[in-house]
Amino acid sequence: MGLARTGATSGNGSGDIFLAFSTENAGVAAAPREIHVNMLSNARISALFSATVEATEEAIINALIGLVIALIATAIVAFVGSRIRVS
Repeated sequence: MGLARTGATSGNGSGDIFLAFSTENAGVAAAPREIHVNMLSNARISALFSATVEATEEAIINALIGLVIALIATAIVAFVGSRIRVS
């Protein structure tokens, strides 16, 4: 969702990396009998999802801004370098 907010799309073979996490309690899968599970309610886990989306969106925007600044700096250096002759 963080990618989608910045206009990106994903698809099969797109090369995107997705991170998944489980809120499962440790040892639940290996339990031989019934067990009790502690879970967060949907209302509480939604904040975690929102924070993840916002952090992803911000990281993408920061990377794009850094790229633009680097390109502008390179263009300025190239322009100034073409105007100044060092003897």
